[in-house]
Amino acid sequence: MSKSIIIGNFDGGHLGHRYLLSQYIEMSRAFELDPIILTYDMHPKEYFNGDLENFFLFSYKSKIEFLKEIAHVDILKFKEIASLSALDFFKRMKNTYPTLTMVFTGYDTKFGKDKVSDFNFLSKETGLVFKVLKKYEPNAISSTYIRDAVKSGKFEDVEKMLGRVFSLKGMVVKGKQIGRTIGFATANIFLDIKLCRPNNGVYCGYVTIGEVEYIFVANLGRRPSIDDDESIILEAHIVGFNGDIYNQNIELNFKHKIRNVVKFETLDALKAQIAVDIEKAKTLLC
Repeated sequence: MSKSIIIGNFDGGHLGHRYLLSQYIEMSRAFELDPIILTYDMHPKEYFNGDLENFFLFSYKSKIEFLKEIAHVDILKFKEIASLSALDFFKRMKNTYPTLTMVFTGYDTKFGKDKVSDFNFLSKETGLVFKVLKKYEPNAISSTYIRDAVKSGKFEDVEKMLGRVFSLKGMVVKGKQIGRTIGFATANIFLDIKLCRPNNGVYCGYVTIGEVEYIFVANLGRRPSIDDDESIILEAHIVGFNGDIYNQNIELNFKHKIRNVVKFETLDALKAQIAVDIEKAKTLLC
């Protein structure tokens, strides 16, 4: 059976990606082609600029799982193709997939180190048919727009672009357990520093533990009222939960920013503010 390919990063799996991929699958079926999604083992920016921090909307694992729900996925090793021209790249694709006949692409995609977007030229030189897919309407969506909205705490905008609630997932690890001493135990969550996160602040949303959904209030960033550690910490008080979740992965679904991070002179002042934050969270979420 003849094959088709689509190539991209697809970070975040946002509505623009989903629209593009749905067109791709639908048109591949119409042309009786076997669709293959090609993505990279690393983001091109990682290759050219080094490790990325506070960037990805998806973990790599989540991205591959998302794409596999749509079609067969193959991984391109970016280091092996970074120096190829667009023409050499598609010649390689023809060798890799001997029955490849059609390439689907976004409206603004450029290929190869020479950043070619002349699909008539590529078609003439390779014998492949290039199909440009429609962009998502009515509003342009990009991973860049979403990252900016996440960092600004504009979760309603993020949700509209992602098509789902923005979340951060990580393992609960032991902290200094100071929260317990003031009546507000917290879960300290180990974050992958590569994942895009909101700017430092206090946030609220929902977390599901077992089959029960709870409200959380979380401090993201430094803890100036506790210590002088410059590390970025996600520390969440889960309202009404008293169980042991150490070494478990939990996912916090962010809905609202409550306030900026503030340094309190005493733990009593911090305790009083946390109580206020919880009440505000309940008002915002209920």
